[in-house]
Amino acid sequence: MDTTLAFWVFLYGLRLGKISTSWVFMNLSAAVPAVLSAVIYKEKIGFRKLMVLSLVVVSILLLWKDMKERTDSSARE
Repeated sequence: MDTTLAFWVFLYGLRLGKISTSWVFMNLSAAVPAVLSAVIYKEKIGFRKLMVLSLVVVSILLLWKDMKERTDSSARE
C-alpha cells in the first residue's frame, strides 16, 4: 500500500513540473501512514517521532513557499 501511495504521489509531483518536487512529495508520503498508525493503534509518540513529524510539517511548508514563489515569479514574466 505504501509503495502504491508513494508512486501516485510521485506522479502528482511530476505534474507540478519539477523532479525535485516529486521526490519531496514521495518522501513525505511516508508520514501519512505513520500518523495514521499512531492515531488508529494509539501508539506512543516519543520525542524522536515527534521531531521527525515536525520536520515533515516544516518540509511541507517550505515546499509550499517555494512553489508559491515560483508561481508568483512566472506570473510576473
